[in-house]
Amino acid sequence: IGEEPAGGSRVGTREGREALFDQILDMTEDCEAFSPLKEAAMGYSPLDDMRAVRSEVVDAETEADLYYALVKLSNARRDHHLTVTAADAGLRPPQVPDVAAPIRVLPDYSDLESPSFFVAAVDEQDGTDDPRPRPGDLIVAVNGRPIPEYVETFTPWVIHSSIHGLYWDIARDLPLRSANVPPSLYEDTLSLELERPSGERYTVSLPYLDQAEIEVPQ
Repeated sequence: IGEEPAGGSRVGTREGREALFDQILDMTEDCEAFSPLKEAAMGYSPLDDMRAVRSEVVDAETEADLYYALVKLSNARRDHHLTVTAADAGLRPPQVPDVAAPIRVLPDYSDLESPSFFVAAVDEQDGTDDPRPRPGDLIVAVNGRPIPEYVETFTPWVIHSSIHGLYWDIARDLPLRSANVPPSLYEDTLSLELERPSGERYTVSLPYLDQAEIEVPQ
């Protein structure tokens, strides 16, 4: 603790990462409060889903690789109370500025098999000359990813204990650049394809702004 590791990296050796993974899995199996009802309802096995991340932990080449692999490993437990944060003298993930796009998003729970999200509110000064998003407009795609693909891509990076919670947190985080999501999954701006109630489709590109400067109505 407090000393720079040999070579300036905290990623360790392959053998060390294998031992780390095995220890985390063993401790989870021994200590986790599993919920058969939740697992049946969501159709998953926490230990099997954790094992599926093994290669990402063991094969990590950089501190960022290992950090994000551990985030993914933790999220596989599907427990909203469990999270990963950077520690002093520990792994150093990329620094993420406290920015957000000037929009608020909410989930539509009417069909849980087909996730849907809509515009809830927009900053009066949204920072773009594109057509203005309106509350109630449906989000069809995010940064070129249709909503089903977007949900599939971001689910491993969202801490959740239920499908409702997953969709709520995906909506909450959609305007953000989260520190626990690989930066490669974001673009320089938030590009949205939207659909008005009339069926008209349009696209907007919203800038990421300092959250302290954004005033999105509640």
